[in-house]
Amino acid sequence: MLQSLFSQFSSFGFSGSRSSAEACGLAVASFASVPASASVLVGCASGVDSVIRAAALARPVSLRVFQARDYPSYPHRSAFALRSVGCVSAVFASEGLFCSFPASDCPSALRPSIVVADCFSGSGSGSWASLCYALGLGCACFVVLPAGVTAPAWFGAATIALSDTSFYFAPRPPAPLLF
Repeated sequence: MLQSLFSQFSSFGFSGSRSSAEACGLAVASFASVPASASVLVGCASGVDSVIRAAALARPVSLRVFQARDYPSYPHRSAFALRSVGCVSAVFASEGLFCSFPASDCPSALRPSIVVADCFSGSGSGSWASLCYALGLGCACFVVLPAGVTAPAWFGAATIALSDTSFYFAPRPPAPLLF
């Protein structure tokens, strides 16, 4: 099922929990469906970012790592947010699939938005902030929620499989027609 979905894209961004072993395992399992010739974009964090970087180095994919240290004139937390914004923006620009593996429920104040400050507002979840920004931009998104994590009420993505783990896919909205 994932191979069919992933075959529609040539670029993939990955984001997720820095500490959940379950989220990391789900990310690596999903990564196995990434086509060999794909571009993989990921951040510099531990957890999901780290396991995806390692998996990408073992496969013939193009890997681009977004580093917080590329923003030295910004405070620590801002540099991490800017790194995530850069990754999501690159996925969007390449018409890729943004793959997210949060390990906790979405903070109640977060909603999808094209406004960076609305998403990266210090809510405590960079995974959900990145996903909200990706959805706000109109990125196609693949989201895996482990058992016990509930999709927020505003989350309108279609469930493509349901077991102990929930998989969701939000397609990129069609481009507006200009007459």
